[in-house]
Amino acid sequence: MSPARLAGPALLLALAGYSGPLGAQPLRRPELGTLQVRSFFSPALGARKRYLVYLPPSYPRRRGTRYPVAYLLHGRTGNEADWVVRGDLDVVADSLFGREQGMILVMPDGDNSFWVNWTESPGYATCAADSLLTEAAPSFCVPHERYGDYVARDLVAEIDARFPTLADRSHRGLIGVSMGGTGALTLALTYPEVFAAVTALSSVASPFYLGPRPYQPPARQATSLEEIEQDMGRKLTPVTRARWGADTSGWWQHDPERAARRLRSAGAALPAIRLDVGRRDPYLDQNRALDAALGRLAAAHQYLERDGGHEWSYWRAHLGETLDWTRRRLARSR
Repeated sequence: MSPARLAGPALLLALAGYSGPLGAQPLRRPELGTLQVRSFFSPALGARKRYLVYLPPSYPRRRGTRYPVAYLLHGRTGNEADWVVRGDLDVVADSLFGREQGMILVMPDGDNSFWVNWTESPGYATCAADSLLTEAAPSFCVPHERYGDYVARDLVAEIDARFPTLADRSHRGLIGVSMGGTGALTLALTYPEVFAAVTALSSVASPFYLGPRPYQPPARQATSLEEIEQDMGRKLTPVTRARWGADTSGWWQHDPERAARRLRSAGAALPAIRLDVGRRDPYLDQNRALDAALGRLAAAHQYLERDGGHEWSYWRAHLGETLDWTRRRLARSR
């Protein structure tokens, strides 16, 4: 269990010098942005989930102003507080948005879901009985594992109802790291009517990728779960099978390349896509493969590859430019 998981938002409150009750109370700092800790009931999950909201420094001064929104998705074993506790998001955003309108930033809790609607639903009781849970069942387990609808439908509706947002596709974006990067890609390509831009940092960009390593075309893609297990050197866990499905047809529903291909075939607009990965990242070849696949589709996208690994130090170092790219993309239709 990570330190952020041990403390979560409670640590965030302590770091901010706040000792009041946990809820929607703002953690205010003069001339800087504001953080709020909130929760809401998600019909898709059948559970109450917590999220953090960052409101830019201009928020108290610009009454009547509506803001674009970026949704930031954490990685596996993380939670909604990671972006602040480990990524210094509030500090980075304050520096970037200090003299301009800025964006509303939303950080939801996604458990270890990969941010998708699961093919099978183990249910709350099965999850709660798992002896390997990394946190208490009430904050981790849900009756219905429909995490894609939870973000794209329930959370978006919650934020648009609670805050003065520009409530349309053109002004919504996604940013994710690791598992959250994969989820951000999947959500943006599965719900293209909801999100206009996505940045995936260090994502599992091509789940079926088998080689070559290092990447060179043509890529070899698995056609069965047995091939995937052989490549991994171990069996898939029951939870993984429940999430993705018992055969590859379930996995294909959440494969970014196939999702982009489906949108292209339907003549639908693709979101603006940004892939960012370190050269020491274990998913480097997968990101190179997706970059090449998007190029073959003539899908406008940006691919960044630089020194670094699969770690918060890399994501934190590039968070400012990630936010700035998202801000500029979402500002184009204002």
